[in-house]
Amino acid sequence: MGTGAVTTEPAGSAGQLPTGNGVAADPTFQSQVKQTRASFGVPINGVCVTDAAFGAVDDGLNGYFNATWTSNDTTLAIYSSNVGVTVANTGPNGAAEVTIPGATSGNARAPQTSWVGRPIAIAGAGTDGGVFVALVVKHYFDFANTHRSTVVLSVAAPTPLTASVRQLACPCFTSGSDGTGLTSVVGKKLWIGIGGSVINLAPPAGGGNQLNWCPFAGTITAFSTPFQVSMTAIPGPTQSAKAGTYLEWGTDNTTAVVNAGLAAMAQGQKVLFFPGYSSSLSTGRFCLFEYVGNVGLATAQDLTNTGVLAALQWHTAGSTVFVTSKTDATYGNTNDGGFQNNLLYKGAIPWNAASPPPPRITIDAATQWPRLATLNAFVVLLIGDSWANPDPSGQGNPVWGSFVSNLQKRNPGKAIYVVPSG
Repeated sequence: MGTGAVTTEPAGSAGQLPTGNGVAADPTFQSQVKQTRASFGVPINGVCVTDAAFGAVDDGLNGYFNATWTSNDTTLAIYSSNVGVTVANTGPNGAAEVTIPGATSGNARAPQTSWVGRPIAIAGAGTDGGVFVALVVKHYFDFANTHRSTVVLSVAAPTPLTASVRQLACPCFTSGSDGTGLTSVVGKKLWIGIGGSVINLAPPAGGGNQLNWCPFAGTITAFSTPFQVSMTAIPGPTQSAKAGTYLEWGTDNTTAVVNAGLAAMAQGQKVLFFPGYSSSLSTGRFCLFEYVGNVGLATAQDLTNTGVLAALQWHTAGSTVFVTSKTDATYGNTNDGGFQNNLLYKGAIPWNAASPPPPRITIDAATQWPRLATLNAFVVLLIGDSWANPDPSGQGNPVWGSFVSNLQKRNPGKAIYVVPSG
């Protein structure tokens, strides 16, 4: 990426994979890992967040769900679809294939490519009509069946279904013993993108309203079913099958990544490397929840974390990075209509990304004024709502007014036509 020479790691340097896959302790394997990184052209003059010294884990899962919870209760229930589901053991080696014939909109979401590699739960398709849990291994469009969106699962379903109205969730919550090979969700952080709420106590007195769109982050404390977990009490009003709720859960890698970043800066490095699928438990997604505070003065930890976020390039290989700020209780949002989105948009750069394009040619008004001196009349087009629309009260938009006033002062006696296009 043009950040310095690409070098290989010296013998004995930190470059080990997590030990959970059973082969990481093998010196020969470690040597192969280092050679593979170098052969891929990955900038090894950086620090890898999954090294044993830091231990970041890419086990994040996410999706849109219908979610249900009770105000300040600890139970969260989810499902992706609740319509007619067909499960037939017609895949390779008798594996289950899943379609949702009526999936078009609303809470009926058709199988999709993003489900591949994720755990899926289907009520009624398990043993004796119980819940069936498996991994999605393939997605395709069945041209012989009206191009129907179809996913292939890792195993056969004990109880096939035909257009049967059942709850389905992908991804689903995992128990650690459900056959998917993924770890239990207990102890992982869960983030609800439009879930938590706080009371807005702003004036008028007694006129407080629920800020229903504030994110919430809590820890999963118990696994109940693939559709339900217990966790930190969710604030705000009760939600019953709230459609379009975005959830993200996984290991909170904030501390691991900050430690890796501090190590990189101490070594004079410029790159944090996020390799996906470095263990059998990987999903290719690193989660960093509540990375910095959202309100009040910055703490010492906020400043440290911000330095890691801003000073280093974050490079990914086969992975994505999800970062949020803290879901503080008040947000200070008394005038913004109650909407809060605490995502931090740090751009993690794929290791093999192309060079960035040259900057776009833009028009700088200050450098264009001399050109107007040669004209007797000209047209100025103002684009964008905040610039183009005068104040409806008749007082004049501050930006609009100052811009037109500046034009008049610099071009006395000329015809100036201003066209707003908001």
